[in-house]
Amino acid sequence: MVQTILPGQTIGIIGGGKAARLLALKAQEMGYYVGVLAKNRHYPAVRVADWWMEHRPNEPAVLLELAEKSAVLAFVAEELDMDVLSSLLPYIQLPQFSESLSITQDRLIEKVFLESLNINVLPYATITTLVDIQEAVQSIGYPCVLKPIRVEPNQPKNLFLYSEADFHKAEKLLATGACLLESWIPFEKEMAVTFIVDGNQTVTSFPIVETCHQDGVLKRTVLPAPVEADMRDAMKEIGERIARAMEIVGIVTIELFVTSAGMIYVKRISTQPHAATDYSLDLCNLSQYEALIRAITGRTVPEITCSDPSITYYVDASKMKQVVAALPEHPEWCVRFYSHTAADEAGLVGQVTVRATEVDEFFTE
Repeated sequence: MVQTILPGQTIGIIGGGKAARLLALKAQEMGYYVGVLAKNRHYPAVRVADWWMEHRPNEPAVLLELAEKSAVLAFVAEELDMDVLSSLLPYIQLPQFSESLSITQDRLIEKVFLESLNINVLPYATITTLVDIQEAVQSIGYPCVLKPIRVEPNQPKNLFLYSEADFHKAEKLLATGACLLESWIPFEKEMAVTFIVDGNQTVTSFPIVETCHQDGVLKRTVLPAPVEADMRDAMKEIGERIARAMEIVGIVTIELFVTSAGMIYVKRISTQPHAATDYSLDLCNLSQYEALIRAITGRTVPEITCSDPSITYYVDASKMKQVVAALPEHPEWCVRFYSHTAADEAGLVGQVTVRATEVDEFFTE
C-alpha cells in the first residue's frame, strides 16, 4: 500500500528533463509543492520547481537530503543506481522503486524477463567479440541490429549489419562493452500502450496508439491505433501482464512491433512518462503526468477516457518557426510547447494535436 500524500505536501522529483518539468507543473496544479534534483540548473524542471538541488542523482547523501525535504519521491531519470535508491527506502516512500526496474536498464535482462512471461521477443544473442557475431548470424541471419546491453544516456547508436562486410563497423560499439545482436524482422506497424499501476496493484490503461518514427525520433502518434479489436485486446493483455509482473507503483509503457502476419513483438519497456503518451495532455480526462502523481500519492486513478480520432505531431526545433507562422491559418490545431528555451532529450520542443484521421502534409514535408 502507498501512504496517501495530500496536497500541501512536497513531491521530490529526481531528474530534470521535459518529463520532470511537466510532472512538476502538474503536481503544482494539483496543490503539491515540488523540489527537483537535477544535475544542471538550466534544466526546464528546475525553473518551475519551488526549490531545487543541482547535483547528479546517484549520490546517497544528496538523495537523502532530497528525501528529508519531501513526503514522497518520484523519478524520471533512467540512469539511476538501484542500490542507492534502495538505501532510501527506510526513510521515505519511493513507490516507483522495484527490483524489476533493472529490466529497463539492461536489454538482456529485459529479454529474459519477457521470455519468462511467454511473450514474443526477436531472436537475439549476447555479443562481446567479432567472432561472436560471426557465430550468431548463422542462426539470427541478416539484417540484424547490434545494440549496447546497458541502456544509458548518450550511448552509441544501434548498428545495422547487412552482411559480413559490415562486421568491422562493430568494433567501436563492442569497445564500449557487451552488446546484444537482435534479428531485424520487417514490421507493418509500431504501437505503444501505457499503464498506470496504483498502490493496490490495480492497472489502468491509456489507449493504444500507433507510433511513427523517423531516424529513431518520434514524429506522430495516431489515436485510436488502426488495428482490429482482437489485435488491440491482445496487445493490452500483453502489456497488462508485463505491468503486473513489474510489481511497481507508477507508470509502465510497452512499445510493440506488429508484423504483416499479425505477430506481436515487444520492442521496449519503459517506467518513465513516455513521449508517445503525451497526446494525453490534450485528449484525455487526465494526462499521464496526473495519473502518475495520483498513483504515487495513494490517490484514486479513474478510468481513462480520450477524444478520438486524432493525430499528434511532435515538433523539433527545425519545424517550430513554421508551426508558429502557420497558427493563424489553423485555429483547429491544439498546440503545446514543452518549454520556451529547451528541447527534450530527443530534440522535440512541442506537439500539435489535430482531430483527424488523415496525416497532414504540413507535418510530412
